[in-house]
Amino acid sequence: AHIVLVLFAVAALEAALVHAALWPQIRAERAPLPPGFMGRAQKFGLFTILDKGSAMLGGGAVLLLVLAPQHPAATIALLGLAVDLVGKIVSLTAMPLGNLVAPYLSQKSDDPTLQRRAFGRVVKLSSLLYCFSIGAGMLILPGFVPLVYGASYAGAVPCALAMVLPTAFENWVRGSCSPALLQSGCYRQLSSLNLLQAVATVTVLLLVRDREVVTVILAVGITRSIVAAFTLAATRRLMEPGAFRLTGQTMALAIAAGVVCWQIGRFLPIAQPASAAIQASLYAGMFLLGASFLIRRDQDTLGILQRVTGRRAAGPAAMPMEESASSR
Repeated sequence: AHIVLVLFAVAALEAALVHAALWPQIRAERAPLPPGFMGRAQKFGLFTILDKGSAMLGGGAVLLLVLAPQHPAATIALLGLAVDLVGKIVSLTAMPLGNLVAPYLSQKSDDPTLQRRAFGRVVKLSSLLYCFSIGAGMLILPGFVPLVYGASYAGAVPCALAMVLPTAFENWVRGSCSPALLQSGCYRQLSSLNLLQAVATVTVLLLVRDREVVTVILAVGITRSIVAAFTLAATRRLMEPGAFRLTGQTMALAIAAGVVCWQIGRFLPIAQPASAAIQASLYAGMFLLGASFLIRRDQDTLGILQRVTGRRAAGPAAMPMEESASSR
């Protein structure tokens, strides 16, 4: 308790010092806020907090808390390791996505056409990042855990594999679709979906908490993924027609490449860590080759990537200049 109080006091002191240093600059540059801005900002912040709170119900900390009384300490320790590993894998995509999507959407014009195009671009580009990183992570995990933590911790692998895919899917939907719903003012729809997800999660946990740990993880993950799919469907009307085409193709590519590489790994006459490294390398090559083919068929995404990499985009792949002008 004393350590917590000391850390809290240090954090409060640090915040006060930062506030004292920056306040003169902020006060000098402060301008009158537009009418109604505070109300919209408060509503946006409130529903963002509710969205994050609903996401925490399916997190590993809640699973550990609920399952700890029903299972041996060794099982809970393996689950804790699995939760930590999945958190690290998802953080490679969730954290950058969360830091980029909301500012990107807020800078766009209020023109409905440009907003729909921006929402579609977020979903398409984020799906490429998620599918690649999560697929590679699932192939690396079986060899990574025994190599780094030892063979006695190999029991964490089934828990991690059962958790990573639904967790990644939900985080992708929340990172790309929830900001779009908030930006469009669909507060009631988003709050209804979050309430449904919270009720469904608590109900499933109460029903299956006495089962095997992997069974509980799968039951909660599938339930939350189904509700996340409803959120994805609700966002579809906010985007241009065909915006989900590249996303669906990318998911199919990741599944196909993952299954092929997993089957290849079963027949490799080498130890697990080396086999996992070969599988992940093959997956990366297959995914990048397939993704490059899919991107070339989507002129909008191709134009964005050409602009990001500094290549000249010609023809219909070029990003419309009027968008950047309108968003100012």
